Amino acid sequence: MKKRILIVEDQEINRMMLSQIISSKYEVVEAVNGKEAMEILSQQSTRIALILLDLVMPVMTGYEVLEQMKGNPDYNAIPIIITTNSASSEDELRTLSCGATEFVTKPYQPEILLHRIESILKLQEATAMVHLLKNDQLTGL
Repeated sequence: MKKRILIVEDQEINRMMLSQIISSKYEVVEAVNGKEAMEILSQQSTRIALILLDLVMPVMTGYEVLEQMKGNPDYNAIPIIITTNSASSEDELRTLSCGATEFVTKPYQPEILLHRIESILKLQEATAMVHLLKNDQLTGL
């Protein structure tokens, strides 16, 4: 079964490009703004493996999504890759400080983006395995 990735991007062309890059390996769900993304998360948070999140969007920005996710234990373990036009180190530092896992700038480089997604998901799986090995599921010890 393919892992599900949520693309949050207000520009249709960018959503289409991201979807085209990742859809051969991953199932894609799309949101056109942060508010729609939060609605999708409220219904599917356990099924979303990773989020590709634009920063500048109408209705709710990527920064606002990061803040809401950071404060919610149901969402804060979902890795987030910021996808943005901004190459500023200030934006990169701010998003990473708010809980983003990675930061990539447009235009997208398909091979690099796929590699970053795969690396993040493998690390997440390895971390989950270590947690299972260290903790007794029956007793919680």
